[in-house]
Amino acid sequence: WERRLYVADQSGLSLHNIDDAHKLLRKIEVPGAGEFRGLCASAPLGRLYVTSNLRDELICLDLIQETVVWRRKYGPHADSPALTQDGRALYLPCRHDGNWWVLNPLTGDVLTKIPVGPGEQYREQPIGDTGPHLTWCHPWSARLYLTALTVPYVFIADPFIHEIAGAIGRFSKGLQAVAVADSEQYVFACVDGLLGFEVGELRTGRMIYRVEARTPPERLRQMQASAPRRPPSTPSRG
Repeated sequence: WERRLYVADQSGLSLHNIDDAHKLLRKIEVPGAGEFRGLCASAPLGRLYVTSNLRDELICLDLIQETVVWRRKYGPHADSPALTQDGRALYLPCRHDGNWWVLNPLTGDVLTKIPVGPGEQYREQPIGDTGPHLTWCHPWSARLYLTALTVPYVFIADPFIHEIAGAIGRFSKGLQAVAVADSEQYVFACVDGLLGFEVGELRTGRMIYRVEARTPPERLRQMQASAPRRPPSTPSRG
């Protein structure tokens, strides 16, 4: 028995042994895939799922045989999926149709769709894209947390009825990566245009605090002198 790390690279997956200094064990080729956006896995199901924007697919692999089980297209621009804790459903965000597709992980069949909208591009300082983006399932409560580019809310999905059960926000701008406290009291969000983060409270559903880093003036001058292009729209991410 060993703990394994699967990493999506340009043409497939790299398999590493976590307990042996992350030693590379082998490569797993996924023909006709690339431009990976996200992946998730289930040990009980023995399956791994990866989204490839090369052909806009969700690809399911068998972790034992290390072969493709099925590959299917859903909405345009499939992004970062997550599995429910019981392994009964997979939530797949598709940026350009405004939905999270809820799928049967074994077959890829569609169970339902959860609409949140495609988002709306900023008039000033537009970013690369809009729409459903990141998905995360809490390991104990089983609730799913969903964020869409340019949308200033964290949506909470009920995995038993596959519907939005609530939202946290409004944050000051659209969100990128988020982290949820183990207690589920707070959510910490990277916000477009902010070097820092904002904090939302699940009990009230409101954004309650903002942490902003203050870059020293001399460092700003160094950055401006050396920057080959404009800084990213979200200086804090992950």
